[in-house]
Amino acid sequence: MTKSINEKMPGLSYLVTKSSVRDAPILDELTTMMREHVAYLLDATGLSREELFLIGGERPIPDLTAAPVKDRIEREAGVPHIRIHDL
Repeated sequence: MTKSINEKMPGLSYLVTKSSVRDAPILDELTTMMREHVAYLLDATGLSREELFLIGGERPIPDLTAAPVKDRIEREAGVPHIRIHDL
């Protein structure tokens, strides 16, 4: 992925910004799952890879959608708070 989402711009629901490419080691099983998910989204939406958001499809999922769920799970599990990017 070479783009990131900025939802902090006044008057915009989101803004796609160029991002640096990052290498992150992941399990082979996760790589397979992500490839299958992208293939499904491309087929289901008819979008190109450039138009597609890995999470959300046609539109990115807003920051505020995942954060409260993550925070609740942290509290219930009794684990320390971490940022979404640290996952």
